[in-house]
Amino acid sequence: MSKKLVEWLTIITIIFTAVSAIALNYFGLVADKYVFYAVLICVVTFITYQIEENKKTREVLDRSEHIGSAIIRGGIVGRKEFYRQLLYSAERARDTIDLISIQPTSPSLSGVPEFQAYFDGISKIISKKDVRVRRIVSIPTIEKYEWIIDLINEHARRNNFNLRYVDIGKIEELNIPFPLNVQIIDREDVFIINPAIGYHATSGETQSIWLKNTEIAQLLSTYYEKYWQMTVPLKEYDKVYYVNLDRIKNQLTNQ
Repeated sequence: MSKKLVEWLTIITIIFTAVSAIALNYFGLVADKYVFYAVLICVVTFITYQIEENKKTREVLDRSEHIGSAIIRGGIVGRKEFYRQLLYSAERARDTIDLISIQPTSPSLSGVPEFQAYFDGISKIISKKDVRVRRIVSIPTIEKYEWIIDLINEHARRNNFNLRYVDIGKIEELNIPFPLNVQIIDREDVFIINPAIGYHATSGETQSIWLKNTEIAQLLSTYYEKYWQMTVPLKEYDKVYYVNLDRIKNQLTNQ
């Protein structure tokens, strides 16, 4: 029932009630039953209108709740919760795990147990599951280089693990954007480490974002695909690019 129709019915009811009252007062006509009918019509009309309006409101709220739950499922989390949830999602991955790791040191030097547990968990996933795991890394220190070498040696024959390198010290020279430290699971779960610093510091409670939303994940997956093409291969399927690894090592030792 439209709002305009309700307004017209209300006006007609008021006029009918007024006419009935005038007939009673000036002509002595008994109009009680007509007044009763008029009031009844008014009440029924109002109730019907409210029911339909409430139904429309409920439908809008249902749609809003559905959209809202899709967008904000997850939230802003601290360092420990972040890596716990990231590992939890990665362990349940069905298809793909796309990672960007630009922390300056190896996980063993982070001083964060959840951080180390996450990286250990990813290694187990690579070894035991057929899920495709891709990782883009920066290698600013010799300690992290040694960790990368250990990682490659551990999974050298695993075709489901691919690794690429970005030299964040030469971002401007290479004319590529600074990498967003994002982790994407099955193009559904998105984990973004605090963009202000790009990685979780070993002290303090840096906050990061976890979202479960297909649209956002698809958008960031497109970003990841494009960024992947800008980086230097270190391992693809069962091929290891030792020339690129040696170049990185020489660069680090000559700093």
